[in-house]
Amino acid sequence: STFTQRLFYRYLDYIILHRFSGVKHYAIKKYNLNPTRVLEINHGLYRENIFGGNPSSKEDEILMLGAMRVDKAPDILLKAYSGRAENGGLTLNLTGLIKSDLLRKDIQLLYREHPFMKDIQINDKFIDDKDVGLVFSSSRYVVIPNRECRQSGTLRLAIYFNKPVIVSDVGELGEFIRKYNIGLVVPPENISSLRQAMESLSNNDDLFRKFKNNINRLKEDKDLNWQFIVHTLQERIMQIEGY
Repeated sequence: STFTQRLFYRYLDYIILHRFSGVKHYAIKKYNLNPTRVLEINHGLYRENIFGGNPSSKEDEILMLGAMRVDKAPDILLKAYSGRAENGGLTLNLTGLIKSDLLRKDIQLLYREHPFMKDIQINDKFIDDKDVGLVFSSSRYVVIPNRECRQSGTLRLAIYFNKPVIVSDVGELGEFIRKYNIGLVVPPENISSLRQAMESLSNNDDLFRKFKNNINRLKEDKDLNWQFIVHTLQERIMQIEGY
């Protein structure tokens, strides 16, 4: 319960959270924390090849990946998708386990009634790490249309696989994408803005290449290297302990 968590956090000297996540302000408010006792470090990027799969030359899909819940807004993405013809020949792929029967029914209904049903595939299943590479290799870019978000693993996977992103402006998503200019940001639950962004990124090769180049530069940023982050964390701990 929130009460128990507040009681637990009260006896901690410091809490260290990841930057670009929106967690700091959320945690301070929810658990009544002292802001001077909340420290931040960056969240690093994946470096090692642990996801398997072979590169694909097709890249003919728009991808949404991850467990599907209401807060992830798969329904918004389905409503925004305007078909292969309007999106540079790209189909839509929603892959991830749907987490509730009610949401599953809603998604199935949207799919059956969608005017471009033949251009959409929905894979209602858990994706093992060894298959993540295969899913990403066939995508041109990734959409993260969340209603709510504090931190996104899918975002870091997209960067690892050199995929531009379209995100809703919630949690860390909008802040991160604007800072590094690796994709487009739209208001949450705004179907028309998401549709426009998807059609733009699908059809504008210059914009797509710009984001890809920025991703390559981002991956060289030492501030997002885990070795540097571990060193920073060690320094923070030493500061806390008074060394």
